Amino acid sequence: MKPEIQRYLDGEIGRDELTVDLQREADRFELLTRSITVLPRERAPAWLENRIMVSLPAQTETPFTTRLVSWALEARRIRFRPITVGLATAALAAILVVWPEPRVGGTGVIQVGSQNGVYPVGNAAPVYVQFVFADRNAREVAVSGDFNNWQ
Repeated sequence: MKPEIQRYLDGEIGRDELTVDLQREADRFELLTRSITVLPRERAPAWLENRIMVSLPAQTETPFTTRLVSWALEARRIRFRPITVGLATAALAAILVVWPEPRVGGTGVIQVGSQNGVYPVGNAAPVYVQFVFADRNAREVAVSGDFNNWQ
C-alpha cells in the first residue's frame, strides 16, 4: 500500500490531496472495506464454548503467602515522575535540616547545664558539666581525666 493511501485511510489527509490515480486506488480500498462490513456474522454453536472450557486445565488458587512472597521478590520496573523525585528529595533535606541534634544525658553520661563544672580558658562562654552515674549497687565510682582550671 502506498503511504499516501495509508495516510488517507487513517484520516490524516483529505481525498482532495490525492492524485487522480491514488483517488481510484482509495475507492477500491473503500469498496473492499464496505463489502467486508456487510458479510453476515455467524455465532459459534453453544456446545463449542463448553467443549473448549472443559478441555482447559483447571486453575488452582495460589495461597496468599505464596503470592505475597512472589510479589515482594519479583523484579519489576518502577517509574517515578521527575517532580516526585524532586519533592521527595526536598522533603528529605528539610527533615535533615530540622532534625534535632541528640542531647547528651541519662545514666552514666555527661549532662550539660549543671552549675558544677569547668570554666573555659580565654573569651569562650562557660560550659557547665555534671557527671552522673546512677547505680544503687555501686560501692565506689571514680571520675578520671584532665580537669584543668576547675574551681
